Amino acid sequence: VQAERTYGASSTRQLAETVSGFEVDLTVSGSLSMEGDTVTYCFPASHNSSFRCKVDNSEWESCTSCHVYKGLCPGNHVIRLEVTSVENPSEQLTVRRDFTLSSYSLAISTSSNVSSEGADVCFSVDRSASLECRLDGGEWTSCTSCKGYGELCHGGHVVEVRGVSDECRNVSGSAREEFQIQSNFRITKVELKVECDIGMLILETSHPSLTQCRVGSTNWMECENGTVLNGLVAGINPIEIESKLECAPEVTVQRRLSIVAPNHINLIPKVEMDVGGQRNVVFETCSLTEYFCRLDNQEEERCQSPVILPSNLKPGNHTVEVVAKLHGTILASNVVSFEIES
Repeated sequence: VQAERTYGASSTRQLAETVSGFEVDLTVSGSLSMEGDTVTYCFPASHNSSFRCKVDNSEWESCTSCHVYKGLCPGNHVIRLEVTSVENPSEQLTVRRDFTLSSYSLAISTSSNVSSEGADVCFSVDRSASLECRLDGGEWTSCTSCKGYGELCHGGHVVEVRGVSDECRNVSGSAREEFQIQSNFRITKVELKVECDIGMLILETSHPSLTQCRVGSTNWMECENGTVLNGLVAGINPIEIESKLECAPEVTVQRRLSIVAPNHINLIPKVEMDVGGQRNVVFETCSLTEYFCRLDNQEEERCQSPVILPSNLKPGNHTVEVVAKLHGTILASNVVSFEIES
């Protein structure tokens, strides 16, 4: 009778009578609609009754039909409705509804701002979540929006984002952002310092590169900044340079230049005696080259022309070997012999 007065005759089926109130199967006294993390509970409301609702272990709150619950996690839940007669507050009815909320995903959206050097990838999430990102299948790392990626190679890239809801650990989601990098790869500086019959290549590129070069019609050789080019001829020497982007070898740039080399200077050491009777070894030098000398079987030492020979050399035959090097590479060597009479 109390249930009929406070909630309507259609709701009195399957009542569980108690001393203080009633427990009713809500399948006969209300309806639920579910979408994602949101549940809407509608029930027939009487104008002479007041209502309070709660979901699971939340606090009771005043409610009306149709009451909306947001932010629920997938899984089993219980909604309870407490109906109280306005005319007689001691007349109460409590009804409940058990339901299962289906799984849903974290909604992640992405966007990117791309330059020739990298990209900033931004993302938004429909709820508080812990996020991880990775670039091109690499390691997952914690991230926040916007995530910057610099010094990216020419070509296509993919940033993946995944996350887990901070409130519902069984709610996760993922997204991916694809973009293209158009690298402005170029040779920024190329010079050739020439001395004698050798040249030192001064080379700079905008990105790490693999470079080869050649003089005239000679074979291609690997080149880098500081590479020594031997065998320059007197006059005009055509130089070809081809650089490939290290991370994307299909991207190449080429440069051609001509270098005028002076007359070839041979390394021909000679022994001369100055006006004071001191013997010296003299030879023509190039400013880019380091020279090393060895007297007889002694240790090799760095030297410069003229090389002053010891005055206490024993009578007999002696030799001086002169070696020209550039960055440790032997360019030329020659030996001069002389005799000291007894």
